[in-house]
Amino acid sequence: MKRQLINNMLYSMIVCSILFLVSSCGGGTPAPAGSTPPTPTPTQTVAQQIAKIWSVTNVKEDGITVFISGGTANIKVGYLNFKLDLSSVSAAKLTEYDGKTITGKWSVSADGKSVTLTDLVPEPTDTSGTISYTINSVADKSFKITRNVLNRKTGATKTEYELTTP
Repeated sequence: MKRQLINNMLYSMIVCSILFLVSSCGGGTPAPAGSTPPTPTPTQTVAQQIAKIWSVTNVKEDGITVFISGGTANIKVGYLNFKLDLSSVSAAKLTEYDGKTITGKWSVSADGKSVTLTDLVPEPTDTSGTISYTINSVADKSFKITRNVLNRKTGATKTEYELTTP
């Protein structure tokens, strides 16, 4: 009798172990025959993330909001013109506050914390043909940058841009 009780307990433990293993193996719905599993999207570099045409949605000059896209009380309506086109591998096109377009090259720093426009034509005043922006954040359709030098066109020494892409 004692032997039968031990055998029953052993049998129960084996059945429970098998059930545990089967249930923990992820018995989800099998993929249809001939299908391939989804490939994970590789992480993009900052340069790949910002290689788009960006329009301004919000601008702060020296900490004061001067433009909000669609706003009715904008202090500087001219920012409606602002566009940063980085859609080409290295060619940049910047449409400034005053609507004038500047072309040149663009690159992202090795640490991914800044984007620099170089060889700008026509050369913006006091820039030596180079404008650098600190990258504050990048998302799929959102890009926040800061220019920390005097902008002769606006008079601001620190300009923060919130940009978006369609």
